[in-house]
Amino acid sequence: MSVTRGILAPHRHPFPLFVLVAVCFLWEGAVQMLAPQATLDRVEWIETFHWPRDVLVAAVAVLCGAVRATALHPVYRMDYRKSLLLTPWTADKPLPAGPLIIGWVDGIIAVVLMVLVAYRPNFAAWRIPLFLLVGYVVPLCLPFHAAGLRVHSYAVLFGLALLVRVWHSGIAAASTAVVIVLISISGIRHTLRQMRELGHEFDDAGWMKHFAAMYDRDLQQKQKKKLGWIFELLQPQKPTPAIGWAHGVVVSLLLGWWVYAVFAVGVQLHTAREMGSSAPTVQPIEQPGSPASSAAGVIRNAIIWSGTERAGQDATFAGAWILVICAFLCSLLRLCTYRVGHRSPINLWGRVRTRRWIVPSYDRVFLAPLCVVLALIASTLATSQWSLNPIMTVPVTATLMLLIALNMGPSLADWQLTSACRLALPLDIKNRQFVEA
Repeated sequence: MSVTRGILAPHRHPFPLFVLVAVCFLWEGAVQMLAPQATLDRVEWIETFHWPRDVLVAAVAVLCGAVRATALHPVYRMDYRKSLLLTPWTADKPLPAGPLIIGWVDGIIAVVLMVLVAYRPNFAAWRIPLFLLVGYVVPLCLPFHAAGLRVHSYAVLFGLALLVRVWHSGIAAASTAVVIVLISISGIRHTLRQMRELGHEFDDAGWMKHFAAMYDRDLQQKQKKKLGWIFELLQPQKPTPAIGWAHGVVVSLLLGWWVYAVFAVGVQLHTAREMGSSAPTVQPIEQPGSPASSAAGVIRNAIIWSGTERAGQDATFAGAWILVICAFLCSLLRLCTYRVGHRSPINLWGRVRTRRWIVPSYDRVFLAPLCVVLALIASTLATSQWSLNPIMTVPVTATLMLLIALNMGPSLADWQLTSACRLALPLDIKNRQFVEA
């Protein structure tokens, strides 16, 4: 009974999880029934059914870790957090609903999932606990940020990128996962302590305002009684806090590190696949040192070089697309953040008619996106001109583009308060235009 209660404790609604596990077992049973009857021409057809099952098992592991981190966390359950603040509970005592730290019950779930893929040669069963740990630590970054533990959140995110980079190395991946979990456990304890010390002021920290507004009915009623969108924009209020220079640099480095980890692993796998597809064309050498042996060696080197060259061309092409996507997202992020509720004082046709091609105080908002595009063009030209390694140039360029989008002036408050802009209806308050009688 205690084991069953421990497994179901984090899951307020365990039915979807049971459905996923049942689908995994049913899928495995169907594959095992078809496998003995498979002929040589159906072996590959049967093999293709293993991959969806493997992806489903990995998804179940990630989901179990995420449920463990969120279902019993006071940050994600507002009623639970409010009830804790009304009791003499402290961070040094166990939580009434159950522990947040991953334990032996999660180990049982990992073992059950590992049994499903234990015999699969193309899927290492030891990676199942890694998937569970990834799903566990990712949702914890938001409570860390709300509690002001940005070092913990950044350390976890940088560590996850490192885990992706060393994913194919068993010892390195396991060591990295252990370090990430230890950092997360330390962050959980500090988060609970901060939540207890700050009390209700904890809900005013960063993203917690928006998160609390989704579940706080009293706050939703207050928002409905506002006087209309134009008065909301004109009312005295604190300027929107801008991201600091230091945090902008760290976030940019984090993006570059993630791009490097994912891109390098992808290039490595693609290169191995290209070289493997070329290797069978080389004939075995019977007499080393003979002219035939030398000729075969030249052929082998040519084939390997050909496979590497194709992989390098594909890497350059993929890197270019990654940079284009990053440039588009960085520019869109900058423009949407600045221009929400603030439009140009005159439209394009008005600029043509009045010959006011540029409105300096307003058009400053386009300088940062323009510099992002220039950074993209400069990186592309430098890579093609000097044959630079895309594994290095793509992450560096992505870091530079996000750094420009986050830290380049003018600041959000400076531009919105001093530019010749026209107030417009923001999308988030389009349904609150009139005074409630």
